[in-house]
Amino acid sequence: MERLLERFEKELSDPQGEGLLRVAQTFAEIQRHLVQHFRKEEAVFYPALAAELAASDPEITKLNDDHADVRETASAFQALLAQALPGSELPVAQRAELSSLVW
Repeated sequence: MERLLERFEKELSDPQGEGLLRVAQTFAEIQRHLVQHFRKEEAVFYPALAAELAASDPEITKLNDDHADVRETASAFQALLAQALPGSELPVAQRAELSSLVW
C-alpha cells in the first residue's frame, strides 16, 4: 500500500492527459484495497475491540470517524475525477483542488 500511495502522490504532480488516466487507475486500485481493509477492520477488529472497551469508548468512535473521513474524501476525489474527461487537460484550479483534497 505504501508503494501504491507513493505512486499516487507522484502521479498527482502532473494530472494531465495520460497522467490523469494514471491517477484515476491508481485511485481505483487504492479504493479496492481500502474497501477490503475497512470491511475486515469493521467486521473483525472493531467488534473485538468494542468487546474489550465500552462501545461508547472514544477510541471506537475515533476509529469509525476516521473511516468515515476517508470515505468522504475518496467520494469527493471521485467526483472531481468524474468531472474531467479521460486523458484531458485540467484547468489549474481543478488540478490544485485534486491535490489539496488528497493532502
